[in-house]
Amino acid sequence: MEELNKNILIPVTVASFIIGLFIYLGENKRSPEYVVDNIPKAQVSESLPSGCLDINDVANFVAQEKCVRGKIEKVFISKSGTIFLDFCQDYKTCPFTAVIFKSDSAKFENIKELNGKTIELTGLIKTYKGQPEIIINEPNQIKIID
Repeated sequence: MEELNKNILIPVTVASFIIGLFIYLGENKRSPEYVVDNIPKAQVSESLPSGCLDINDVANFVAQEKCVRGKIEKVFISKSGTIFLDFCQDYKTCPFTAVIFKSDSAKFENIKELNGKTIELTGLIKTYKGQPEIIINEPNQIKIID
């Protein structure tokens, strides 16, 4: 009888572990493209008078269509023709960036003139390598404030 209990106990334990693992992974599975901090919405401030988000609040609104307001510190055009609107001197530590891919860049005349300007961007907030961004496809997504 004791050997029968051992023969049943081991498979039941293994099966329980596997079922528990599937339940855990199913509940905590998130696409890395849309990882959002677990900050209650009540703690997030949309304090700008225009109703746009400050660049420091953008991470709380990933996967949402929003307006973001900030000052462009640098317009950078990569060798591949991708345009980056950087809101900080060091893009690596900046809480937000905006991207215009080469396929859409011809729509944006004089893009370098945005250097030093405060702008409002509207679009879907996504993440790339953990950094929030908006991909700009059309000029009407950008509004120059000053």
